[in-house]
Amino acid sequence: MPHSVRFDPRGLRGGNRSNSTSQEALNSSPPAPMRSASFPAFLNYVGRDDVRSEVVYRGSERSRSHTMSQIEIERESDIFTCTCGQRISRGQITSHMSEECPRRLTKCQYCRAQVKFEDMQSHLQVCPRFPLSCPNSCGVSQIPREEVDRHLTHDCRSNLIHCPFKHVGCQHQCPQRSLTQHLEDGMKKHLELVSQLALDQRKEIDELREIVKHCKPFTDSKLYWKIDDFWNKFEDAKHKTNVELHSPSFYTSPYGYKFKIVVFPYGNGSGEGSHLSLYVRLLPGEYDSLLKWPFEGEIALSLLDQNRDSNWGQRNISQSFSPDPNWKSFQRPVKNGATLGFGYPQFVSHRGLESTSYVKGNCLFIKATIDCKYSADL
Repeated sequence: MPHSVRFDPRGLRGGNRSNSTSQEALNSSPPAPMRSASFPAFLNYVGRDDVRSEVVYRGSERSRSHTMSQIEIERESDIFTCTCGQRISRGQITSHMSEECPRRLTKCQYCRAQVKFEDMQSHLQVCPRFPLSCPNSCGVSQIPREEVDRHLTHDCRSNLIHCPFKHVGCQHQCPQRSLTQHLEDGMKKHLELVSQLALDQRKEIDELREIVKHCKPFTDSKLYWKIDDFWNKFEDAKHKTNVELHSPSFYTSPYGYKFKIVVFPYGNGSGEGSHLSLYVRLLPGEYDSLLKWPFEGEIALSLLDQNRDSNWGQRNISQSFSPDPNWKSFQRPVKNGATLGFGYPQFVSHRGLESTSYVKGNCLFIKATIDCKYSADL
């Protein structure tokens, strides 16, 4: 609502006084309306401390005359509406904004973030630095919320953890504070588990080595086969029945027939107990459907003399043969079927192995050579 204000110029700050002509002109002028926004500036202009100044305040209904001290009192009692919705007087603004307003910014005592006062309780529910007690009731408190997971993983004495020997089969779980006792009590059991794992891994490694041998077969129609630890295998075969040693498989050509050599260290058939028996065995191959059957060619088997004395010379023991087309062992083999071998049950006597240089360093070498009459033309 527009107001008209007029004051007595005799009380101007600094003692300045207008002459009577000016005063009469001023008093005779119609009062100019002053909006509420400009009224405070006016008060500053005339001076709050000049109690002699007289201001005439003219509203829509009546005119009032006040001294400056009276206007100051009324000014302090002006009513405002805060953004929080509360109505306050001008004199209460400072205390309201600093102590009472629910929307005032306050600092979280834990993470030092600026948060509205009315939102502080919600903030504390997610504050990363708000102190919590251990959820496992281990006795530790005042843990910042963002460090609880780390406490449970590394420090909590009540947290259930797996035995460090879980990977070898121990399924025990216990509070962290009891782990040392479990390790002491279970030392023997853990050692047995580790030992068993080592044995299983060794067996698996041996199986993988055997697979690798068959994954990369020889393809040049010749095989040199080294048998390690021969005499130990001989003794093993001596006390067991039909102990066979099998060579890696090999092909007569990249797309040819597939063979392997079989040795009975203690003998087989007519050679059992007196001779080393040596056989060749035809296997199902990848390219059998492209080959001519039955197999025709020449097969030579040799036990190599490891003596390198030039004066004595090498005395390899060799036998060769050409399969008869009617022999069952050289018909096309069937996968997953029992394949018969063909060879020599009395290839070399045990006495001959002991007295010569065929076994040296506890190993012996066998050579196989296969010349095919036909091969796949791819």
